[in-house]
Amino acid sequence: MPTGVIVERMRKGADINERMYDMTEKEKYNNLIVDCSFVIKKVLPHIKTMKKSIANFRATKTAQINNYKILYGILDKYEELNMTTYNHKKLVITDSDNKDVIKD
Repeated sequence: MPTGVIVERMRKGADINERMYDMTEKEKYNNLIVDCSFVIKKVLPHIKTMKKSIANFRATKTAQINNYKILYGILDKYEELNMTTYNHKKLVITDSDNKDVIKD
């Protein structure tokens, strides 16, 4: 598609007539666009770096949550074992007769 046709379609679609602005307004808008593109070029690499570090943090946090679930399961099993074999004198972990039970 020729450039002139694209420009006319943009004018029509966006309802913009750049001919109605004077040169000072055009220069002001051009400077704003240049400033914005400069900021984007400076900020975009930092955003990409942050995205990577957040992805790494997410993976680490997910692994931590799964490890805590496993730990809570182990503690729950220990408490159940402790309550079922409690003999009013010694707990499972302190009783020397229960060494085989603790290994399981």
